[in-house]
Amino acid sequence: MVQCQLKSTKNLVKIGFRHVVIDMPIFLNQSSIMKKIITVLAILLSVNFSLNAQEITVPNLDPDAPEIKFESEVIDYGEIEYASNGERVFKFKNNGKSALIITAVNVECGCTTPKSWPKEPIGPGKTGEIVISYDTKRPNPFEKRITVISNSKNPSTVLKIKGKVKPAGVGR
Repeated sequence: MVQCQLKSTKNLVKIGFRHVVIDMPIFLNQSSIMKKIITVLAILLSVNFSLNAQEITVPNLDPDAPEIKFESEVIDYGEIEYASNGERVFKFKNNGKSALIITAVNVECGCTTPKSWPKEPIGPGKTGEIVISYDTKRPNPFEKRITVISNSKNPSTVLKIKGKVKPAGVGR
């Protein structure tokens, strides 16, 4: 959320944005003041949006933290028929010393759907599955990323699916 505050004194305009306060001298030309205010606000807003857009992943340094290990981080569908079954399973194991909790499974677009993943904690040495579905009514090659967010030593794991969907009616 953007919070902005303008205060005017005799010779200065104070612009407050979050924790930043900028003093700007008032000149005789009032349109000049408005241009400067708008320019400063635009710069602050663009910086704010660019900072929020970056995803920062901080590794879990706890030696007893869970550790998610996938059998494979890439599933290759190969060449598949149009409108065929697009479900595939990513199998994993908790190689850590404490319970693994998957908090989210994020996909790039609406053509890929996380069907299911464990909502309960996965104990040390236990296994689990993440079921992903790709919409095979989209002919052409594809390569999609799935991001798994957890309390693992590496809290963000990127999985990938790829393949090629044949056009409708080809190979039938």
